[in-house]
Amino acid sequence: MKTLSYYTLAIGTALFFSAAASYSQADTPQKEASLSTAQITQLAEDAYTYGLGPMVYYRLYSEQVIRDTKTQEVNKITHRRKLSGHEERGGQAPNHDTIYSLTWFDVGDEPLVVQIPNYKDRFYGIQLTSMFQDNFQNIGNSMAYGNRDAYHKEYTFMLATQDWQGEVPEGVELVRSPGAIIHFLQRTYVTPNDADDLSLANILQDKHLSVPLSAWNMGVRDAIVHEPRLPNLVEDGELGFLGGLNILLNAYPPANKAEQEYIEQFKAINIGTGKDFDSGSLSAETREALLAGIEQGKKKVDALQKKGLGYTLNGWAFMDDRQGNYGSDYLLRGASVSLGGIVPRPQFNSYTLTFKDKSGELLSGKNNYKIHFNKEEIPQATAFWSLTAYTPDFWLPELEDKRYKLSNLSPGIAYNKDGSL
Repeated sequence: MKTLSYYTLAIGTALFFSAAASYSQADTPQKEASLSTAQITQLAEDAYTYGLGPMVYYRLYSEQVIRDTKTQEVNKITHRRKLSGHEERGGQAPNHDTIYSLTWFDVGDEPLVVQIPNYKDRFYGIQLTSMFQDNFQNIGNSMAYGNRDAYHKEYTFMLATQDWQGEVPEGVELVRSPGAIIHFLQRTYVTPNDADDLSLANILQDKHLSVPLSAWNMGVRDAIVHEPRLPNLVEDGELGFLGGLNILLNAYPPANKAEQEYIEQFKAINIGTGKDFDSGSLSAETREALLAGIEQGKKKVDALQKKGLGYTLNGWAFMDDRQGNYGSDYLLRGASVSLGGIVPRPQFNSYTLTFKDKSGELLSGKNNYKIHFNKEEIPQATAFWSLTAYTPDFWLPELEDKRYKLSNLSPGIAYNKDGSL
């Protein structure tokens, strides 16, 4: 077994264009606003904490559907056919309980009809998230809330923008999206080391449909790939983050009115719709002020991540109830998304982490540990819970037996006579 510097233990419960730092749209050259150094620094800090979450998604979007190394196509669901292992690098903190189905949808031109097969008693959960991290819809047969009866059979829904008007096909449920671009992520339970169960799950994956409304109405049931709506993100130089954020806000501003009003302030440093952020034309003083603001923003994010994104109990960090639905808390959004990528709402899929043992020492692969749950302390979940070991950078560790996790569904798990574990 490969020895690691320390482990992270996580309990997961399923409830369930080429563009550089300069992007020009303005007709006149960029001019620095009459701002003090302190004001420029503060605006850069706020732009960083605001933009971190969307920029994480924009990076994923560029990597996954635009660049030569793309692994997905817009409006066509991609299925991962096996459980994640230590060799996987598709997304940090993968679980070893479920296989993944994922893609980016675009409903800006017309709605998209999505059909999910009948999973019967096999757990599945779908997370639909906007580019600005609003986990606006969850679907699944084991959720603790929502239309669970509909999800226990073949389920067909249609994604459309808020302003779309038209006729919804019979037997199809309308789901409104905050914007045109949507990230689709599905988790499907598979019994580890069971080839037959994996094959059955793969058959179900192949029955998924995602078809534009006009084609659906003509009887088409094959996916039709949509061209990426956004230009490729390139973050050049020390101020590449701000340049990239300007690209995003020009190409795809947020739909939320409160968010639109908030980002108006960034136009003072030439970030926003119609603005040209030209880092090469900045004075040395302005450049330093912007860099100082970015650094302050990074420190704020780092401090929140170290403090914890929710609350701590007995050394375990629990998710903030607002995760996946951040409102105007852009700092929490950035800290959460930069740490966990595609973050679900805790009521749908919750993660609890610890890095240390009860003595405050970092967990180490050199040691053995015992975790005890009294009967009333056993994690409560409508589907399953699992305890998973991760490396310090949130990948599965390299283990000879590939036993990455233990769950309430693990074969041979034995409870004590008093119901404890």
